[in-house]
Amino acid sequence: MTTETELIRRLFVIIDTREWGSLGEVFTADIEYLRPGYPCINGIGDLRSFYEKIRLISAGQHTLYDVMADGIKGCCWGHFSGLGKSGEIIAEDFAEWYEFSGSAITVRRTFFFRPAV
Repeated sequence: MTTETELIRRLFVIIDTREWGSLGEVFTADIEYLRPGYPCINGIGDLRSFYEKIRLISAGQHTLYDVMADGIKGCCWGHFSGLGKSGEIIAEDFAEWYEFSGSAITVRRTFFFRPAV
């Protein structure tokens, strides 16, 4: 397993355990996060605010099917099961694409598998 795949796996542990103060362990300070339905999230402060205040999920678990990285870019895909803030059940397949800078994620982009066009 490469350092980058470990970063990606650690990211989902942080999210699933809601350890928002640990986001800086895996992201650069100037992280750029693109997620469908939201404006681009820029910087670790905005990312933490997204998770603490904006994200519609109250709890859940990511299951990663596979993770790949080459030192510069990486990707993963899997499934999320959880609950929304209003109590609804959420089940979503996803894929993500990453760019790395040094030993951290500097760009993250999420894709969901549902009809869009």
